[in-house]
Amino acid sequence: MDSNKVYKITMIYILGTTHEIMNHDEDALAMNEYYCFLKKEIVEKKITIVAEESSVESALDRSMNHDKKTELEAIASELSSVKRSIKYISVDPDRTECARLGIKRRENVMSELGLNLSDFSHAEEWEVNARMANYDCMRERVWFDKLKPFIEKDVIFVCGYMHCGSFTHLLTESGYESVLLRIIV
Repeated sequence: MDSNKVYKITMIYILGTTHEIMNHDEDALAMNEYYCFLKKEIVEKKITIVAEESSVESALDRSMNHDKKTELEAIASELSSVKRSIKYISVDPDRTECARLGIKRRENVMSELGLNLSDFSHAEEWEVNARMANYDCMRERVWFDKLKPFIEKDVIFVCGYMHCGSFTHLLTESGYESVLLRIIV
């Protein structure tokens, strides 16, 4: 594919946020800001496809959200019932896919370092992020591959805010236009 050519006249709108917000596990004020912003953007931009850094498996792992939907999935479902059909796509590889592709998951790297998932220092977080960099690139490629068949229309894509720059770069290198809508943390 020629990286100097844009193949589709569509836009991928990227929203960066925290995993806590994506999984509906944050305080009410942050959740309300995220909910209102996404809903407004989906309606104003007439979006019919939304996707996010999430997997069906991660939805099943969530215990805080009783209906097991991410906030974006819930918004897509809500707007589909009153406006138009909005397709929701979760693109993160599950544990089996990660193992098959040789992608280490964050919890594996933390375990290797002897760190507790819920209690670690800023310096330890930097160490985990440094060790995850290559695996994050591999995950982003999986996201792109799963998203690509649906990029015939404008898309809103939600991911962890640390992925915004590298995922935008991957999209541009692959001939797709994208814009960072906002980062909500």
